[in-house]
Amino acid sequence: MTPKALRVLFVGLRWDYKDPKRGSSFEYTNFWDSLRRMPGVDAHHFAFDDVEAAVGRDQMNKQLVNEVSNLEPDLVFFFLFENEFHASTLRSIAERTTSINWFADDHWRFATYSKKWAPFFTFVATTDNVAAERYPSVGCENVILTQWGCNHHLYAPVDIEEDLDASFVGQPHGDRRRMIDVLRKQGLEVSTWGFGWPEGRLSQEEMIDVFSRSRINLNLSNASKARSLRDLARLILPMRDGKRTLELREFPSRVWEQFAKRRDQVKGRNFEIPGCGAFLLTNRIPGLDEWYREGVELEAFGDSDELLAKANHYLDNSDERRRIARAGLERTLRDHTYEKRFDDLLRAMELR
Repeated sequence: MTPKALRVLFVGLRWDYKDPKRGSSFEYTNFWDSLRRMPGVDAHHFAFDDVEAAVGRDQMNKQLVNEVSNLEPDLVFFFLFENEFHASTLRSIAERTTSINWFADDHWRFATYSKKWAPFFTFVATTDNVAAERYPSVGCENVILTQWGCNHHLYAPVDIEEDLDASFVGQPHGDRRRMIDVLRKQGLEVSTWGFGWPEGRLSQEEMIDVFSRSRINLNLSNASKARSLRDLARLILPMRDGKRTLELREFPSRVWEQFAKRRDQVKGRNFEIPGCGAFLLTNRIPGLDEWYREGVELEAFGDSDELLAKANHYLDNSDERRRIARAGLERTLRDHTYEKRFDDLLRAMELR
């Protein structure tokens, strides 16, 4: 007899930062697309940004509760964005079935965001080992330490000519623009794409093509901060009923988070580029060696001098570069797909 499929309701954004002009959100492209393809999973999607835009925040909350009541899922899998949900909504769902939220930014907003919402879920997932140790102090014992990964259904090698020496896909925040300028002045041709660069944003398909076209794919420090007054307002003023609201009790810690030194973190790009069979040269992030072997499955650098030296070395040694890229692809498909991550989560929650 075929086992009954696990019914999962995924609650996440449809659009990047709720803006259809920016294209699909990260969680839609990676989490939802992986869940809907998983063997033994009957996946459903509640795109709360679309619903909220159509009927408002309060009605959206009611619709989610009704959806859970009608669907009777075994698991409600959240990927929260801001403060769109009422505490009562999350509490009622956790009382009805198993719920989990993947907290994506615990490296910098645990104190002002994650610890506030975590108690309303049956389980919480985090990629930050520091936060994993802090959750019990706010009453969350069911913490699962996980990591980003690769949606191997979308990220895959493309048979295309390598016509770019080096590329970087991502926004020019933090120290990234200065680093790119340094490399270019030293003679390394670096192509850039993303919001904030003159070349603009790439589509999903174009980005994957760029990974395969590039002899070297750069991943630069991702400890970003607000880049404008609008960004700062979004990060320090929480959303309440569709409006930015000043909360005096939280305001000092929110401001501090934006100006404090941030820890670099392993991110999705560290898995997506190897998942395309492409060569990755990334900043040396604490904990990355738990997932890939430096010099074997990817390469890493500590400063601009080491970055430039390694970039020139691998441009001159294509066989070595391609051998590392192949090893990175094999490791990704074996250990680092989102299907593997989600299967581990389900087992940890005793749902598998």
